[in-house]
Amino acid sequence: MGNKRIEGDFSPVEIRGYTLRSMQTYSDYTVIAMNESHKVIAVGKEVYQYANDFERAGMGKIFVYSTFKRNVVAEFLETVTVVKWIFKNILPGIKYKIFKPTMAVCIPFDLTAVELKAFQDVFYAAGGRKVTIFKLEFEDNKRELAKNYDIVIGIIPNQL
Repeated sequence: MGNKRIEGDFSPVEIRGYTLRSMQTYSDYTVIAMNESHKVIAVGKEVYQYANDFERAGMGKIFVYSTFKRNVVAEFLETVTVVKWIFKNILPGIKYKIFKPTMAVCIPFDLTAVELKAFQDVFYAAGGRKVTIFKLEFEDNKRELAKNYDIVIGIIPNQL
């Protein structure tokens, strides 16, 4: 992983999740804080408490970075960790572990074939049973898509 402190292009992408059962949208950012031994310290909004404090007593050096660069997956394993965190906050723990969810992923921008495959692989690796990617706006389509999928995920791009 190397030294991945906050870099110049640090621009976390917002990721949202919605289920018809909860009818609530969970939102977080694709950022992660890890220590030198690659142990996850924090994910999402919780990471910001470490953003300016790269060393904590007993934790060693802490690396804080975005798992996306220019709105596409840049750090595969770390992105999977962030997505799993979001799933655990959307679905009850037992359901997520036993029944792999079907997912609709809304990405409102163009992707190359390689970028599309990276997004699909992230959601499958995070525990998805079926992953379908739509080039749609999340907020406009989440309720309709939730009728056919366990989770609707929205990737909210940064305005670079």
